[in-house]
Amino acid sequence: MYIAEPLSRNKIRHIAHQVKCLFGLQNTLYVPVEQVLERMHLVVPDAHFEIVEYDEMGAETHGVTSVTERCIKIRSDVYEGACSGCGRDRMTIAHELGHFFLFLLYGVSFCRTIEGASLPTYRNPEWQADCFGGEFLIDSSLVRGMSVNEVVEKCGVSSAAARCQLSKI
Repeated sequence: MYIAEPLSRNKIRHIAHQVKCLFGLQNTLYVPVEQVLERMHLVVPDAHFEIVEYDEMGAETHGVTSVTERCIKIRSDVYEGACSGCGRDRMTIAHELGHFFLFLLYGVSFCRTIEGASLPTYRNPEWQADCFGGEFLIDSSLVRGMSVNEVVEKCGVSSAAARCQLSKI
């Protein structure tokens, strides 16, 4: 099991905003996540991404991040979906970007847990990456006061993601 440094939603919100700034995307409602992947190397030397065929990655894995390799691998159909504006696929890429930047900044550790013990949410790398993805694609400072439908349309996300993010503002 992996365990991450403790991070609050507010801290992750701040990090997501800083990463958007690195790519010149502050005050941008529709974040072009595929372009962020393509330009990762401009802000992190040796960073790159790979498009991996469905057969190689499998049905259950949509993306994988390795900070040691400085690589994000995205399944080909997910990448194509994101390029076509599919909210779920865009969020998958934002989630992997979250893993990449949060691991790069804070690292991650292995931990041994007692059977039945749960990991605190704020130390769960998957929750942190989900949180980053939501904040990266749905900037709380830009969507405050919008309806779910407006967020879906302007940010290019699913209605589930829009509802979730709006509930956290």
